[in-house]
Amino acid sequence: MLFRPGAALGHGDLQPSDLEDLEFQVPGECVDQGGELVGGQLQTEAYARCLLTMGLPRESPAKINDLLQARMDRKTILKSERPPFLLVVLDGSVLSRPVGGRRVIHEQLGHLLDLGERPNVSLQAIPFETERPPGLFHAFSLFMVTNQGTVLYTETRHSGTPTDDPGIAADSARHYGDLRGAALPQEASLQLIAQAQQESS
Repeated sequence: MLFRPGAALGHGDLQPSDLEDLEFQVPGECVDQGGELVGGQLQTEAYARCLLTMGLPRESPAKINDLLQARMDRKTILKSERPPFLLVVLDGSVLSRPVGGRRVIHEQLGHLLDLGERPNVSLQAIPFETERPPGLFHAFSLFMVTNQGTVLYTETRHSGTPTDDPGIAADSARHYGDLRGAALPQEASLQLIAQAQQESS
């Protein structure tokens, strides 16, 4: 999720419902660690639809469509006139997991390659063969909000929780640094993604 300009982020004041009011924040840095899946800001429509449909099997098609449209709308900031700088670390298993089938993951990997060519996107991958990777199981996002500090956003199956607690946000920032240290440089990461895309053909 991304935040909207002009939001006042007071320490400890954020609530999950604030996300709608805070979307599309003035550009800063956004960090995305999607755990075992491609993060929402990077998903193609087909990939996102598969995750929503399988993750929420009891929801109606209309509800799934609404959630999908909201997710797609949030991505538009990456193409805005002044986009944020997005830093992403992917787990190597994400590249080989055929979410939605070979055609869907092939398209998704191609989309990642396109994103990786943008000047405002840093995309790195941790090879699957890495024997001692830092914790990869909990997805989170960090938002360096201009003149406001850092906001951590974590998400579960049923809800998402933002916090601007400095200690908690700093701990996640350190963890993200460990993840980047274990990841390949961007050029090598894009080569790894391209190889995975070829294998999905």
